[in-house]
Amino acid sequence: MYLKRGDIIQANENAGEWCGTILIVDEVKSWGVQAFVHVPMKGYAYIRLTPEQFENLHAESLFMPQKEEDDDD
Repeated sequence: MYLKRGDIIQANENAGEWCGTILIVDEVKSWGVQAFVHVPMKGYAYIRLTPEQFENLHAESLFMPQKEEDDDD
């Protein structure tokens, strides 16, 4: 599984109620990905998915929200 921040994925039938949702990868982890979808007037909804729960659409998002910097740096 090669993915990077900004890649577009789709949750599959193994993702429960999220099935069919188009998501943007926020972070790639050893266990899968953290991804999000923008909800108008509400903000971002995040979900953590294992590789069995999504399909890679082999596309990149044209828009990515700026990542907040940690104060620990």
